[in-house]
Amino acid sequence: MADAYNVRDLMPLYLPSGWLVVKNYFFDKDPPRSDTPLENERYFGEDLLALRYSLGEPVFTSADSAQPVYYIWLGWSPEYSVEGQYVLTAACDDEDIARFETRDRQKITRAIQYWTQLISSSEVPLREIKLTHKLFETESRDGKA
Repeated sequence: MADAYNVRDLMPLYLPSGWLVVKNYFFDKDPPRSDTPLENERYFGEDLLALRYSLGEPVFTSADSAQPVYYIWLGWSPEYSVEGQYVLTAACDDEDIARFETRDRQKITRAIQYWTQLISSSEVPLREIKLTHKLFETESRDGKA
């Protein structure tokens, strides 16, 4: 199949133990340009990455467990758009707890590593964390990660 994705082109992710990769189409590709519309459609869609984490035995929904289930999703918004950017969202059960937007895939990778480590090792009750909680800040006020 000539149009198949090459897994060697995926962004390297270093995840703590316990995280389940549900979907991964997060490729090490430069942001889209107006002269590469096919690249935009292949690598810059709405659903690029989905990660899942729960303490204890793996479950499919939080209703199956007393433990919260955490998710991290990555997409490009607006989908296939030259003006788009990555949108990274963390959620606990059905409530968003953090959001980060940038065109820089390296910053997204660092945010994923930071969030997964924080969720995996935290003693803080993460379901209480709000979108503006300082634990999830990934950039300083001057824009540097």
